[in-house]
Amino acid sequence: MKRLLIILLSIIAIVSCELAEQPLIEEIEENAPAWDSGMSGTGSEKNPYVIASEEEFLLFKENIENGTLETEGKVFSLESDLDFSDMESWDPVGNAERASEEAVGTVFKGMFDGNGHTITLPDMTDYAPTDTADSAFGLFSAVVGEGSGVRNLTVSGKLVTNSENAGMIAGLATNGAVIENCTTAVGSSITGAQAGGLVGRMMGSGKIIGSTNNASVTGTSGKAGGVAHTVYYPVDEPMDPAPFVLQGITNNGEITGTSYVGGIAGILTEVDVDDARNTGTVSAGKVVGGIVGRFDPPSSMRNTSNSGTIKALASSTDTFGGIVGAIGGDEANLEETSTFDNVTNEGEFDFTAQPVIDSVGGIYGVNEYKNVIVIKNSSNNASIDSQGVKIGGLVGTSQASSLTITDSHNHGEELKGPGYIGGLVGISTGNNVEVIGSSNKASLSGTKWIGGLIGQPQVSLLILPPIQGQSQQQKMIMQIRWMPILVVSSDWLLMPTL
Repeated sequence: MKRLLIILLSIIAIVSCELAEQPLIEEIEENAPAWDSGMSGTGSEKNPYVIASEEEFLLFKENIENGTLETEGKVFSLESDLDFSDMESWDPVGNAERASEEAVGTVFKGMFDGNGHTITLPDMTDYAPTDTADSAFGLFSAVVGEGSGVRNLTVSGKLVTNSENAGMIAGLATNGAVIENCTTAVGSSITGAQAGGLVGRMMGSGKIIGSTNNASVTGTSGKAGGVAHTVYYPVDEPMDPAPFVLQGITNNGEITGTSYVGGIAGILTEVDVDDARNTGTVSAGKVVGGIVGRFDPPSSMRNTSNSGTIKALASSTDTFGGIVGAIGGDEANLEETSTFDNVTNEGEFDFTAQPVIDSVGGIYGVNEYKNVIVIKNSSNNASIDSQGVKIGGLVGTSQASSLTITDSHNHGEELKGPGYIGGLVGISTGNNVEVIGSSNKASLSGTKWIGGLIGQPQVSLLILPPIQGQSQQQKMIMQIRWMPILVVSSDWLLMPTL
């Protein structure tokens, strides 16, 4: 009797296990490929769809574009290098366009894992593009949504487009998309109306992490950046933490554009930048920075350096900065803060093509609104020789409602120009400047307003020693300063002897 009971219990246990496993079996069947690809996998993180050949990738691409493949929440894994260099041109995966702050059309909503492999795209340098400015152009047209993105992939090729949303990895990345551990190959290039090395335009929210651009980037009629040309339009503003994160990123490519151009990005808005580096030459007409062309608050930047040359084109005007060209914004975020912590400029300024620039600063050229600016533990090591109106070792022009400079230094050998020359700030028109434990080591040379710390400060009266070699009238002008400044160590007020 006891033996019979054990047998019955064993049968019940086996049947129960089979019934419990049935939903799992049904779930796996539901996640099976929705198209006849011959690929293995179920699309899950543990068992992704596998792409192992050029033919399978093109089928993957085709089924996204014709709507027979649902990519949201799915993972795709590349198992070999792919070479499309024999194609005359490239049409991206998907067919998306930018409509204001959104990507519309056929987009990729999954995660594409390159597993360290390389996709080689065509050499399109002789190609006459026919796409529109609103189209999104790259390996992927657009990656969209939380859980979407591209990781562990290298892209090679020479791409040309009319698009204002051009990037080697993706033209558009929006609403939580992530680009992680991606690289563009040395010798690659991308040319568009506006272009980024990895991503054209990132909007809503998103991250670019641990990635490097080696491609040369050209924006023929606007913005250009080594990682992205623009990162902006957060879903809700302001947000805490920042909706956009750029972390562990490097640009080694040469970057050229007409306006809003940077080694990392043309424009960044509400972005947390950590551990970013640029080594490539950055050339543009206006609003140019070694790291970012325009940096809009509330944003923060830390552990970041530029060693690439910042170069003016013949048509150049406006503002140049070793790290940031201009701190922008609008009436909605006047009191928001932009913070620089442990940022360094080693890059040279090259104004041989156009010596007359409005504002030049070793850290940033100008802030356009009465924002709050904090600079700490930062330095500029480059000389500045320009016919610019406002030149500062750290800041060209400050219109900030509050500018605080702490433990930051200008080590460039020379600051030279005809206008307002300041060891730390060229000209300040704001209400408050606070300098704490900071210094200027450069010699200052000019014919107008010169200050060891600030070229033309305003508000309170401060008398500085006269400069040798000036007329009596010039000496009197140099001695009188309107300076809204709290100085912890008055030693830094002494003017250099010229």
